[in-house]
Amino acid sequence: MIKITKYRDEEEDLRVLWLRVSKNIPYTENMDRNAFRSAYLENAMAENVCFLAREGKRLVGAAAVHIYAGWGAVLQLWVPHDELGDEKSDLLLDRTIKLCKEEDIQKISPKPLLGSPAYIEFFKSRGFTVNEEYPEGLWMVANLAKVPNPEVPEGVIITFTDDLEKSGDIEGVARLDAEIAREQLDLEVDVGKNIRALRDEMLEENVVYGIAKVGADIVGYSRTIFADLLSGENIVKNRGLAVGEKFRNRGIGEAVLVASMKMVKERGKDKMYISTHSKNPARLLYERVGFETIEHVPSLIFQIESGAEHGHRIPKSCNRRT
Repeated sequence: MIKITKYRDEEEDLRVLWLRVSKNIPYTENMDRNAFRSAYLENAMAENVCFLAREGKRLVGAAAVHIYAGWGAVLQLWVPHDELGDEKSDLLLDRTIKLCKEEDIQKISPKPLLGSPAYIEFFKSRGFTVNEEYPEGLWMVANLAKVPNPEVPEGVIITFTDDLEKSGDIEGVARLDAEIAREQLDLEVDVGKNIRALRDEMLEENVVYGIAKVGADIVGYSRTIFADLLSGENIVKNRGLAVGEKFRNRGIGEAVLVASMKMVKERGKDKMYISTHSKNPARLLYERVGFETIEHVPSLIFQIESGAEHGHRIPKSCNRRT
């Protein structure tokens, strides 16, 4: 018999389950205990909830839920992919939907996973539909053998740092993130929490920031991660490219991204990866500087206001596309 409970400090059991489920998912980053805790249990940008599925004393599945105020919930289901659709995966999904109803959360989106069609099909079969706003995630790669050489816009200075505290840039980056979240996602992000999240990131990951300034003001940045994967491979990812609204369409984003590509090449790497979605205007920029799409991942969503728990009835919107 499967029993669903809320997480209560069973961190080591949970991390072992995550390792078992994630080891066959391409491009999954290896995480030590601190990084795992920050990413899934103590994410500073969200309310974190985790449900556990146990069969007797054995942990057999889990649902990690991140709730973003004013937006909705992001769900990652940790169940071996050849067992998706069994009792534990259904019970974990039902409990997540129940939580969202209790907290008046309007929508749930499963975190996209690369190379995992069974994961996508499970959610589709349970009433999730393609998110029309962000219909498809893209995983892109650039070969760094030949990096373009655009001019840096006049008055813009680009520098690199692996320590935003020492460079004095941490508050500026946090404020720019908050400004963009407000503008693009209608999310109110606490700058103090964002600073704490940036500190955690610097402690737990090999990250380099490319900072674009006009005078003393940070107007854009590129975040580059040198990541060790569960497969044993080490890859380089761009995990954030941002330019303030008043400074867009001046070539600043292209300049700081290309500068980051050159920095990565100088460190001996021949490829750089980036994740985006099909409707992101920056996709054209990525393609212009040499990124090509190597995998498409559907972006799914479940609208709470039009649906019910999947075991009872399917939202009418699900009939449009599967």
